[in-house]
Amino acid sequence: MEIVPIFDKCLYSVCVEGGDELAAFLEQIQDVEWLMEFFSNNISDLESGFYGSITVSQAIERTLDEARQLNKKLLEINSLHNNGKNTGLDSFFKPLINTETKAVELQKSKANGPRHKSWIRIYAIKVEKHVYVVTGGTIKLTENMNHSKHTLLELSKLTKCRDFLKSNDIIDSDSFFEFLTD
Repeated sequence: MEIVPIFDKCLYSVCVEGGDELAAFLEQIQDVEWLMEFFSNNISDLESGFYGSITVSQAIERTLDEARQLNKKLLEINSLHNNGKNTGLDSFFKPLINTETKAVELQKSKANGPRHKSWIRIYAIKVEKHVYVVTGGTIKLTENMNHSKHTLLELSKLTKCRDFLKSNDIIDSDSFFEFLTD
């Protein structure tokens, strides 16, 4: 598994097929054709009422707006990082399981889009405070991740990354950075 830096010393991404998962996801959620296909393929989830009554066209507009806001937030985090300040990643990412209240080794984490009840999700493993490895992202249209193929795929990617890190004895930022330099 290849891991590449997004914001050096704090935000990383799993690399697949020559590109990183974070960049691929951010590009995807700004592609109108991809969004049309996604919402059309997941129309029953979209129309389930979890996010109220919404059409495919409204869903596309909402996603494009959330994507713009999310990119702005990531640029803000990068600016803080470049100025030597706390990156804000620990307030951006939350434990994947809402009831987890304390840190867990290689904690599965999520970041929601900036909107209240946002459906955009970025998934990552928290290596240690201020250090995250993004494994992917998706548009979550259901309350539970176990109800859709695309969210189950993201759960699988989180588990695969966590297992990879553990199998390489990566349990904190020291072992993580040592792994990256080998």
